[in-house]
Amino acid sequence: MGINLEEARRPALVERAGVRLGFLSYTSVFWPVGHAAGRDAPGVATIKATTAYQPGPRALEMPGAPPVIVTTPDPSELEAMEMDVKNLRNRVDIVVVSCHWGVSGSNQVLDYQHAIGRAAISAGADIVIGHHPHVVQGIELWQGRPIFYSLGNFVFDWDRMRGNIWTVCSCVVAFPTAGWQVFRLCPPAAIAVTPLNCLIPLELKDAGS
Repeated sequence: MGINLEEARRPALVERAGVRLGFLSYTSVFWPVGHAAGRDAPGVATIKATTAYQPGPRALEMPGAPPVIVTTPDPSELEAMEMDVKNLRNRVDIVVVSCHWGVSGSNQVLDYQHAIGRAAISAGADIVIGHHPHVVQGIELWQGRPIFYSLGNFVFDWDRMRGNIWTVCSCVVAFPTAGWQVFRLCPPAAIAVTPLNCLIPLELKDAGS
């Protein structure tokens, strides 16, 4: 968020124990009026996405069959995000991209989420963290780097979500000099009961493209 688009796209820089981290944040879920930052308007950095509906594979034989939903990120805003990542890459040791995306209550990862997450990694991000669905979605390794499509709810003051602690995963990602490691994901109830069992490092393998 910023007073204009330039500020909304500006990274947050943090240094801890000699490690420089840069955070970039974008949203694909926003009201069409008054939310997106502009050249002279306050708001958030966005990556718009379009939705198209195609007849499903059984549409001819079965009227009313569910359509195939195709989502695509806006090319110009996707390119702007990629440029942000590339410009940040040489300024920090670790680049984190945060994405507000997906459909509430759905664990399905949409096409545009894949496109944005993979583009961020390919541009130089070390990790992509997604949120908004309020449930846990899949994790993908793209070119050896993780994309957490949704970690679920951590704190959300909404009656429908009260007590729904099993819809969040906690993760600890380490960046050792020898290579990547990620600690096992687990819900907070499991952490409270068996904290040591959750901290088992798993080596990430390069998934390629």
